[in-house]
Amino acid sequence: MALASFLQATDAKRPPKLDATFRWNREDSMTFDGGDVMSSADFASIVTGKKACTIYMVVEGGTQSDAWPVLWAVGSGSAKMQVYCQAATGTMYFQQKDDEGDAKTIAISALGDPIPKTVIALVNYGDATGAKAFVNDTGTSYSEATFNSGIDDVTIGSGTMFLAGVNSTPSTPFVGEIPGIWACDVAHTDAEVERNMEWLRDTYCVDGWGYDGSSSYSTISDHADLDFDDAAGDCGDWSIGGWVKLEELTLTYGWLLSIGNYNATPSLNVFFKSADNKLYLQGESNDATSTEISSSSTPGTSTGWAHVLVTYTTATTTLKLYIDGVEVASDAAVDFDEFQFTGMYFGDSDQVDAELNGTLRDWGKWDRVLGAAEITELVAGGYAADTTGGAPTWNVRMEAADENIGGSTPVGVGSLSVTNTNVTGVYK
Repeated sequence: MALASFLQATDAKRPPKLDATFRWNREDSMTFDGGDVMSSADFASIVTGKKACTIYMVVEGGTQSDAWPVLWAVGSGSAKMQVYCQAATGTMYFQQKDDEGDAKTIAISALGDPIPKTVIALVNYGDATGAKAFVNDTGTSYSEATFNSGIDDVTIGSGTMFLAGVNSTPSTPFVGEIPGIWACDVAHTDAEVERNMEWLRDTYCVDGWGYDGSSSYSTISDHADLDFDDAAGDCGDWSIGGWVKLEELTLTYGWLLSIGNYNATPSLNVFFKSADNKLYLQGESNDATSTEISSSSTPGTSTGWAHVLVTYTTATTTLKLYIDGVEVASDAAVDFDEFQFTGMYFGDSDQVDAELNGTLRDWGKWDRVLGAAEITELVAGGYAADTTGGAPTWNVRMEAADENIGGSTPVGVGSLSVTNTNVTGVYK
């Protein structure tokens, strides 16, 4: 199952769908080549007059055939609302016109050419407050207090909405993809917009951090939060896990996580092995006692998303390995006493031919054994940071949309600093 479908689980922070008067979802054909257009009638009630409304769009541009392509328009003649862009820069515009042709426009800064997959929200407050536009959910917004000033009531005649053009011809066509558009007949608050855009971005845009199977990896330097000790200096209970999606498993290994390096004292490693396509968990304590267990299934043959979780119960010295919420292996051979580390890898380890060819997303570590309900939350798409029993000790969300992942740039994630080498942002 794709991660996008997991992320549509009902959740207070991640609604399964927007509360929209009108909605097209991603299952519809929404790719435009510059010669086609989609339309829908009976749209007038949302934008007629200076009525408050909120429009959400997910867009991705190709090479444009027109200098000023229109992504979305509603209305005929002079009176209309529309979203268009300047092809050369990717600058987006939200415009309202009244019956006399008087227009007000709000500009959104250049998104690039071609436009990368982006979530846009447009709020018309329908009064002197004006309008506001948002890009993704990073807090970037653009306001225009005079949006409704000088605009008489907008009388939308046909109420027909057009995507990828201003009319059915289409003139000023848009080339690219519009995976979804949602229109709500209320003006959402900033907090509502940011919550809804977070869901849209996760569902339609971002897959995670990509590793190329040869030269990409992430490192986290020594930090107290990496240690598994409790207040008494003992290991204590813990859980660590996140999402993985393989592209292929062609090397000897495909490493997800390495803490302390393979066979080090101590160490914890989670990796695929191509010899049998199984997922392995290796652990070694400070006193050099070790274990290596493998999954009963062969997830290394799958290119779909899988949730991987490791838990340790100190009272019984029991390690457990879960895939998609199902326990697939366990062992009670190692007492992880004073489990302290000097660093951590994602996507690689110190082994030869260990580089991961795939994508990682939302890894975290908890100072407790996660309960069944929390594991279900994670597998259903809940963020590690939102687990009902409490937030993790550390959490690397791996969201390409709002984390700088180029080159070897350190990335602050909570209390940790992640350094990525040749890691790329993976988009759907």
